[in-house]
Amino acid sequence: MRSPKLLPLALLALNEEGQIEGITRFQKLVFMAQMEIDDLQTRKYEFDSYKYGPFSKELYDDLDRLARNGYINRSVEKTGNENEKHIYSITEKGSDYIFQILERDSTQDDLAVEDLRQLKEEYNDMPILQLIRLIYNQHPEYAKDSKLDV
Repeated sequence: MRSPKLLPLALLALNEEGQIEGITRFQKLVFMAQMEIDDLQTRKYEFDSYKYGPFSKELYDDLDRLARNGYINRSVEKTGNENEKHIYSITEKGSDYIFQILERDSTQDDLAVEDLRQLKEEYNDMPILQLIRLIYNQHPEYAKDSKLDV
């Protein structure tokens, strides 16, 4: 069994606001990290254009695997329009694991920790439609299959 990439755990572990609300937001944060952080040397996800912008099936599967193996928690809340929203947070096991890796000499640079922290602080609380439109403006090739009026 292949192991999940480190980027989702790093994003969850960095800054006090550890949780990420929504699979769509999680997808967009990982996409933006890969596109915006020049010195991010971690193994990368491949993204395709999808209904709400860039989507990675591999990231989706990794989040399931991380939850199943106790590295992250995933809870489900109902939104005002009765849709489900997945809330992701890191567990103690996941936190211990990622910080152990980050303490190693070269890996911390590979994950560009401070840049990831800033990216999460800037975009994690942005309204999701605003975040998607920002990505569409910066990467219009990911808007081609959009369900949104862009």
